[in-house]
Amino acid sequence: MRSAAASSRRRASRWRRSASNSPAWPSSPSRRVQNVLTAHQVSGERTQKHEHYLKGSIYCGDCGSRLLVTHAKNGKGVVYPYFMCAGRHAKRTNCLRQAMPVADIEQKVEDYYRQVQIPEHIVTALRHMLTRQFDDLHAASKTERRTLVAERDKLRDERRSLLRAHHSGAVPLDLLKEEQDRISRRLAFLDSRIEAGQVEYDQAKAHLEDCLELAGNAHAIYMSLNDSLRRVANQAFFERINVYEIEHIDAVTADHGEPFDVLFDPAVQGDALASDAELQQGTGAKPADVAGLNIQPQVGPEGLEPPTITV
Repeated sequence: MRSAAASSRRRASRWRRSASNSPAWPSSPSRRVQNVLTAHQVSGERTQKHEHYLKGSIYCGDCGSRLLVTHAKNGKGVVYPYFMCAGRHAKRTNCLRQAMPVADIEQKVEDYYRQVQIPEHIVTALRHMLTRQFDDLHAASKTERRTLVAERDKLRDERRSLLRAHHSGAVPLDLLKEEQDRISRRLAFLDSRIEAGQVEYDQAKAHLEDCLELAGNAHAIYMSLNDSLRRVANQAFFERINVYEIEHIDAVTADHGEPFDVLFDPAVQGDALASDAELQQGTGAKPADVAGLNIQPQVGPEGLEPPTITV
């Protein structure tokens, strides 16, 4: 039981990290998510050509090397594109992977999108469960805000008292300046945290909706994109796509990128369905305990940074 709870907390921590990426990271999950949504909206409007859209995302599942695109010509002069293992080609590994027709791998990737696309009823359950967690976090942040406001008021009183003490000659100028600088730095931090709370909540909820929209329509969106925009989708959904050979048949799996590693996780989906079933029966757990996804313990004094949504 304790192990399952710890596992759920780790999954929650992964979601929290994905929802709170710093704007300093240009490839943050929130930006990648927004890029796919934007690409879906403008699909068909761009005709720019790039190298193959799977290049850079696809790897040999046998040795872990990247797959490269090569071309072979048959006796009639017809050219066929193939994926080949870079490790085998450069003789850096002992990989025996044969070349794979590009069209076959493209189809396998499309099939994988269909496989991971989340059914509507599970999307609904995930939305309910994660929204309750965000609401819990927001309620906790209100308590934190009251604490921060009280500390700010106390510091403002302290600053006024220092000025009065200085005017009465009890506090020298150098000490007054040192204390005023300390108070000013802390006040600036408190003001930023107090103002940020609601913005963080709103942006995190919006980010959740974007991710659920993508996860619930992954295959449909991917099939609607042209080649250049499929590259964007692959980079958003996956850290890497792996191609294995199982009994002489190519098979595709993927390492999911944040936050889809949480949403696509069958264990998380099972928790969400179980939570919804309990709520419908009137035996649901307290919101803070749903699926063990209580993310408040992972939030330190600095609070939860807002996600950046950038196109």
